Amino acid sequence: MKKLLDFIAMDIKAPLEKYKSVVKVPVNSDLIKESIRLILKAKIQHEFRTTIVESQLEEKDIQQIAKLISGANSYALQKFVPAKTLDKKLLNEKSYPEEKLQKIKNRLEHQIPSVTIR
Repeated sequence: MKKLLDFIAMDIKAPLEKYKSVVKVPVNSDLIKESIRLILKAKIQHEFRTTIVESQLEEKDIQQIAKLISGANSYALQKFVPAKTLDKKLLNEKSYPEEKLQKIKNRLEHQIPSVTIR
């Protein structure tokens, strides 16, 4: 077998039931689940990540995402930066405060070995 990959990163935008409302396009959640399954099965270094927009994701949503990626090595909670957005409607949005992100991180660390905030 050729080892063509040494790292995989996948963005998870929202829990599956909220995906369409967050990304604003139709989504096949079975394909998202299959991608996650393939990444976990591949035994290649990987990272799942979610960009946190406070108005779109509640803490329970982040917990649901963590369950969805159960078995992952690494999960990054990314602070939303409104200056870097293609959707101009998001320019006034914000991420959670650092303290709240830290609490979420602490809760997730019993499920996922490496949880980071960036």
